[in-house]
Amino acid sequence: MNKNPKGFVQLFLILIIVIVGIGATGYYVRIGYFSRNSLRKICISSGGSWLIKYRECESFATNKGIDQEKCEALGGIFYDCQSPCRHDPEYPNVVCQDNCMKICQF
Repeated sequence: MNKNPKGFVQLFLILIIVIVGIGATGYYVRIGYFSRNSLRKICISSGGSWLIKYRECESFATNKGIDQEKCEALGGIFYDCQSPCRHDPEYPNVVCQDNCMKICQF
């Protein structure tokens, strides 16, 4: 029987490359490796407002924006009640609305 060790080595290397590629893809999804543009699109399509400087999706309405489950699945940190003035340099020493905003921060 004539075996081809070169073919087995090539097949083994291809298999290793595929496994490493799949693992790396899963790793980047788990750590929230999404481009700013794709996060912005997800935010806006969910009815939220994207704040590029802070990498946040914010929403006043409870049925709009990114919910907690989606936020965490995308690798974000969810806050269900944040001040609309949270980025004001004078905060908390400013007059601000008493409304809560839900935030998904990346």
